[in-house]
Amino acid sequence: MVETLGSDKTTIGPLPLVIGVTGHRDLAPEDIPRIQKSLATLFTCLRRRYPHTPLRVLSPLAEGADRLVAKVALEHGAELVVPLPMPEAEYRKDFPHTLSEFDALKAQASIVYTPPPHFEAANEDADLSGSRRDAYYENVGLHIVKHSQLIVALWDGTPAADRGGTAHIVEYALSGSWDRASSLRFSQDFTTCKTVWHLRVPRLNSHSSQDAEIIPQYYTAVWRFGDERNHDVPFTAADRGWPKFLFGWLHSIEVFNKDAGSLSPGHIGKSLDTLLPAGINSKMIDPSERILRAFAAADLISQKYQKTTYKLWKWIFMLAGTMILSFESYTHLWPHGPLLLVYPMAFIAMTIAYSVLSRRRLDDRFIDARVLAEALRVVIYWRLAGIRESIIDQYLGRHIAAIGWLPNSILGLLTLPPPDIEYAQRDGLRIADKFWVDRQLAYYERQSTRQGRRVMLYRRFAGSLYGLTLVFSVVVAIYGVVVTKPSPLRDILIMLMASGPAVAALWIAYAEKQGWEKHVKEYARNAALFARAHELIANFGKSKSPATFPYIQKVLLELGKEAICENAEWAVLHRVKPPKIPLG
Repeated sequence: MVETLGSDKTTIGPLPLVIGVTGHRDLAPEDIPRIQKSLATLFTCLRRRYPHTPLRVLSPLAEGADRLVAKVALEHGAELVVPLPMPEAEYRKDFPHTLSEFDALKAQASIVYTPPPHFEAANEDADLSGSRRDAYYENVGLHIVKHSQLIVALWDGTPAADRGGTAHIVEYALSGSWDRASSLRFSQDFTTCKTVWHLRVPRLNSHSSQDAEIIPQYYTAVWRFGDERNHDVPFTAADRGWPKFLFGWLHSIEVFNKDAGSLSPGHIGKSLDTLLPAGINSKMIDPSERILRAFAAADLISQKYQKTTYKLWKWIFMLAGTMILSFESYTHLWPHGPLLLVYPMAFIAMTIAYSVLSRRRLDDRFIDARVLAEALRVVIYWRLAGIRESIIDQYLGRHIAAIGWLPNSILGLLTLPPPDIEYAQRDGLRIADKFWVDRQLAYYERQSTRQGRRVMLYRRFAGSLYGLTLVFSVVVAIYGVVVTKPSPLRDILIMLMASGPAVAALWIAYAEKQGWEKHVKEYARNAALFARAHELIANFGKSKSPATFPYIQKVLLELGKEAICENAEWAVLHRVKPPKIPLG
């Protein structure tokens, strides 16, 4: 399940950098070597800077730029995915003299599919010409922009003229208007602008003398942005020439893929065994199987960082308690140097533990991996159930802001053919019910009970500490009236009276940090939700009628929406209240 690259055996993770392609069809033959050299430099730089991240290129394989980028990408070990603008039989009419080249490149693609249009599709016998044909090309361009993190544009820089042309697609990418063109989810628009690598190249008819004054501008590459940085940044092969702000999101993908590379194949296999039954053809879910590998990696990484994060926070609060007790003991019980030395030692250890948490971003990495795993879990079962809705469209604007780089990464995995409805009716719904609904129901019921006991114990412990503090306070007051001389017993009681509230407050802060009470409510709600879904699916399934299929799909659709929104709200809560060292 782990890919390697070259002789250095660098492990390649499952989460790809998705590179969309747009450009002119009519490139001059004499320009091809120079363009290939620039493209090779780009792919070499990306591979060098992000060695654990696979490259996935989206290209419709039209003549010219699409095929040229695809060839160079394949030479550099990238995966080729081919979204066709229209049914292949119709598409092939646009390049009858280069069909062999198209077929040769298509044969090397991991996935070939036709994305559904965002407008009403034409009948099979309808004439696809003129503006209607342009609409299909525009649709595939929008699809490529939406599902890519980086756009490679081989373009002369001339403003948009034709609908769906290169200039139009670049404009969509930089403005984010591709999303508004096909959706009313304006609350997500601030995340939709893309980065464009623009190589200015002439068209075949641009080598005349009248264009001599602009020819020096050709064959230069720049980074272009669609946000507040409305200037171009020259592209250079040197690492120091790359803008630091450019690929923060790609660094997060690289870190995830590096973590994924450290996982053992055995653990990945066990994670997948809990997801799907043995013997299932996983290529029906994703022909490249990247979604399954990404889920398994995210699931295991989240478990790893959850354990590490919780363990470090436990030590941080224990060390904070040690500081309180050592100081109070020194003040009221035994004012000697060795005891006072415990305080700075515990403080240093606590600071080191907190530094590990913050510098390695363990909380963030745990949250990112958990959100990714839950989103991909829903994607997998939705596809098994024949549900076509995009999971990204289910998030609210505040969710998108909280989960950062993940939406674009998830979109990069969703370059897939439509789900198999026949398989969904035959086996997919049954698998989704058994392996998703039933198992999640059992998990939430188990966790609700477990967390409920934990909350009860923590409340009793905190209440006991406050009660004992009150008792100690009364005893100290009475003892001070009856016995006026200093005594060790009096000092011990004063120390316990002073430490009790502080330790209780620290315990409550730790419980709040772990979110025990909130988790109990969430687990109970989710258990009820999955129980209701299981009941509805069981009732619909009794009839064995095809007419019930849409109803079961609707149940699973709503269940998926609830699951990812609840998970996103959890991420929002943890992002809004970042971890802090307990200093008082």
